[in-house]
Amino acid sequence: MSDSSHLQRLRDALRAYYEQWRTLTETEGEAIVAGRWPQVEQLQKTKSQLQVQIEDAHRDLRSACNPSGAETRQIEMEFRPVVEHLLALEERNSRSLDAHKQRMTMQGKELRTAALTLRQVRQTYAPTRQALWQSYS
Repeated sequence: MSDSSHLQRLRDALRAYYEQWRTLTETEGEAIVAGRWPQVEQLQKTKSQLQVQIEDAHRDLRSACNPSGAETRQIEMEFRPVVEHLLALEERNSRSLDAHKQRMTMQGKELRTAALTLRQVRQTYAPTRQALWQSYS
């Protein structure tokens, strides 16, 4: 196998991994918006495993390039837009998670306030119980 076909095969593999990451990240974003947390967790586990494959593909590609580094720079430039797009998707998901966390924090505060108000109302309007021994005096 020639060096150029080997490099192309490694590039194609890396491109496929990046495409898989994109698909997973977009699905993860949809799951975050829908509040499907078990799916979000599973997608993040899958992406963690995929990250290892991407790192291995990068290492294989770098080692297959010529020592001058010209091919390495060219490949980095080729994949830069793809990586930037993936980073933007990750940032979007992160912002979505932060917004959800803020909403949950506010709802928690509102629920605690409502519970306190209900306790106060109950204490104000609920009849006080007399001790049993006082009721037969």
